[in-house]
Amino acid sequence: MTDQFPANVEAAVNALVRGYQEETNLYLAMRRLTLSQKEMLANGEDLAWIWDILDAKEDLLKMIEEIEGTMAPAKAVVLSQAPATCPDRWKLTTLLDRLTEIIGELRALENGNAALLRKLPQAG
Repeated sequence: MTDQFPANVEAAVNALVRGYQEETNLYLAMRRLTLSQKEMLANGEDLAWIWDILDAKEDLLKMIEEIEGTMAPAKAVVLSQAPATCPDRWKLTTLLDRLTEIIGELRALENGNAALLRKLPQAG
């Protein structure tokens, strides 16, 4: 039984790594959309396209939410372990740091886009 438990923890860590990698890719896709949005807003382009970008972002957020839901059991396994007894936890640290960095960049871009949007002339 004790031989199986570490394998379960390792499997949980690996599941989280895969899940967070998927999330990272989705957040990077959202970042690309947000950068396109910024460029379009800065160039004063027609805002008809904005609904497509907002729909695409909403779809990405739904996918991220689904991934979070599927990772819940693995999170419970990993978080039930003390860091000292879960040596594979380091695999998550770098990935989560990168994910946090991307989300921070995304928030700053979104704030910048909101400022650009406020500067546009009001439609009549």
